[in-house]
Amino acid sequence: MVTQAVVDQLQALVKGQPVLDVTVESAGEASTQAKSKTSAKPATDATYRINWSDLNTYALTSMGVIPILLGVLWLYDKLDDLVPDKVLNNAVSNVAALGILMLIGLILVILIFGIIVSYLTIIQRYYHFQLSKQGQRLVTEKGFFQRNTISANESRVQTVIVSQTILRQLLKLESIQLVLASSASEKEDGKNLVLMPVLNQRRYAEIHRFINWVPQERPVMERISFSGRWRLIRNALLVALVPAVPIIWFLRPWGWLALLLVPLAILLGLYAGHNVGLSVLSDQLVALQTGHWFERETYLVPKRRIQSVVLVQTVWMKRAGLAHLRLNVRHGDSNQEIEVRFVSDQSAQRVYDWYRQAND
Repeated sequence: MVTQAVVDQLQALVKGQPVLDVTVESAGEASTQAKSKTSAKPATDATYRINWSDLNTYALTSMGVIPILLGVLWLYDKLDDLVPDKVLNNAVSNVAALGILMLIGLILVILIFGIIVSYLTIIQRYYHFQLSKQGQRLVTEKGFFQRNTISANESRVQTVIVSQTILRQLLKLESIQLVLASSASEKEDGKNLVLMPVLNQRRYAEIHRFINWVPQERPVMERISFSGRWRLIRNALLVALVPAVPIIWFLRPWGWLALLLVPLAILLGLYAGHNVGLSVLSDQLVALQTGHWFERETYLVPKRRIQSVVLVQTVWMKRAGLAHLRLNVRHGDSNQEIEVRFVSDQSAQRVYDWYRQAND
């Protein structure tokens, strides 16, 4: 096939005009180059792949068994509506006749079943998890039965969350999540994009490769005072006693098991008091840390992503020199509030003043 450029050159020769230097490529070469341009993939700046050992440890240390056990208890509560009273009473009598050892064995079977279900759920969800950074885009791929790919622009990241359950704290493992100002993570756990399901604490600097404003060293937190810790323990006890007292009164003798909520509440309060903290890392970045239900979460929040800062202080808290600090950031199409409780009022005021410096 003769191209238009060749025809133009022949006409110029016939008329005695100078011939322009034109490079002519064959149709095959043009097609090859077009295909190569079309199939070219964006350059990958950084890549993270989960290995089997870390994924296995992550699944085994999951607290996902707790929702499963709560679901079993909910189902047991609904048996009154699903099973005739006579059948249910006979079943309860038979179980009681088996003795305490058989009852403990039944509880262990249910617990093991919940752990297995939780383990398999996490394995299939994060199977062959891969994170890559392509320019300003973060792309995650995961899944066993169905591969799910999520892509988000780095400019949409509002907050980085570093979370650890109490078991993962002991094993020096953590999970990295992102709060996005988009709907890209609507189907994720907690509607946060999982950036790295599991990361060894020694590799904390890996986060910086994907989110460049995250510091390469773990932030050092300013912890709350003994007075603040005591109030967290007190509040946890009050919350536990609200259901425990009526359970003990109306469901005797089995209701006395509700007393187990008291030491659990104390442990929850101690854990929260040990982990709550905050730190101003730079003139553009602040870190808040919380501890709820034996899970520690560290929030790294850039100043430009904060919607508002609120200080809350009752009369009694003012006398003790304490305050609650709340930061509000965008989360999808709504708002997310990050709160640290019973911090010193001086620390809370310092964060408030830090935020106002860029907004006055």
